[in-house]
Amino acid sequence: MKIRYRITKKAAALLLRAADQSYKAALESYHYGVPHLLVMQAQRNARAGAFSHVLARAQVLTALAAQTCDSIQPHGRPGP
Repeated sequence: MKIRYRITKKAAALLLRAADQSYKAALESYHYGVPHLLVMQAQRNARAGAFSHVLARAQVLTALAAQTCDSIQPHGRPGP
C-alpha cells in the first residue's frame, strides 16, 4: 500500500511540475505575442496536474480509512 502511494504521489507530483512548467512557458510566450489559446491550454494542463495530485492523496486517505475501519470492527457479532 505504501509503495503504491509513493509511486502515485510521485507521478502526480511530476505531472503537476510538468504542467506548471508548461504553463509558465506558455505564459511567457503569450507575452511575446503567441496566441492566447496556448495559454489557455497550459492553464488546463496545470489544473489537470493539480487535480491528479489531489486525487492521488484522496485515494490513499480513503484506503487508509477503510483499513482503519476494518481493523476496529469486531470479528464476531455481539450477543443479545
